[in-house]
Amino acid sequence: MYLKSVRGYRYYLVVSYDVSRLVWLKLLKLKATKEVYPALAEIRANAERSTGEKCRYFRANNSTREFRYTFQESLTINGV
Repeated sequence: MYLKSVRGYRYYLVVSYDVSRLVWLKLLKLKATKEVYPALAEIRANAERSTGEKCRYFRANNSTREFRYTFQESLTINGV
């Protein structure tokens, strides 16, 4: 049985910056590209603002094929 939070969140996305060990957390209701992709784009923008550095490298674990290609295209377009 899966549990939901009071507001209906079931998943979370954690992004960490290896150099400074800063961590960003985003709560998700679905584990689908339409929700994960915008969340990652938002976290990436916040991370670049917080650190003052441009994202040069991105590593992901356990991503689905559909999401991986969508996000990879975005990274290529933005010069990552």
